Amino acid sequence: KSEKMPSIKKQLDAEKQQDREAIRRRRAERAEARRKKVQQVTVVHPVVPDKRHCPACGNAELKRVGHGKESIVYKFVPAHFIAERHLRETLSCHCGEYIVTADSPSKWAEKSHYAPSFVAQVVTAKCADHEPLYRQAKALERIGVPVSRSTLGDLFRRAAMTLAPLVIRLAQL
Repeated sequence: KSEKMPSIKKQLDAEKQQDREAIRRRRAERAEARRKKVQQVTVVHPVVPDKRHCPACGNAELKRVGHGKESIVYKFVPAHFIAERHLRETLSCHCGEYIVTADSPSKWAEKSHYAPSFVAQVVTAKCADHEPLYRQAKALERIGVPVSRSTLGDLFRRAAMTLAPLVIRLAQL
């Protein structure tokens, strides 16, 4: 027994050990490639005219500050997804006392990165198509939408809580 040779599988595995950093880099590149598959649309939100003057000095000629503040909302359009990139215009006064940013787009839930159409797709797939959330998460990852199974569960729960009054009312009919 002491003269036993290592198995061929162990020898092959020893040869295959790779640099962890190279593996991590390859995974990041593949994740980025998946995200680029999703169609991207940029929606610019200008500052409303009521806020286009400095309350400190009254100046109405405000200058742009950078490219604006960016947020991403994943929207489901039947058969494909679109990542809407919302750029909210940011303006500042020449006096340096006032900076204003355009209002953010309305969302179905506070701090949500997902449009109502996306949530409706998740609920429909789970309830009507009997597709479990882990399978939905895997399918969404394949097409480049970065969402975890726990996030899908949170979206499902929020939708249920939002729609609870409607369900109660329909049950009374």
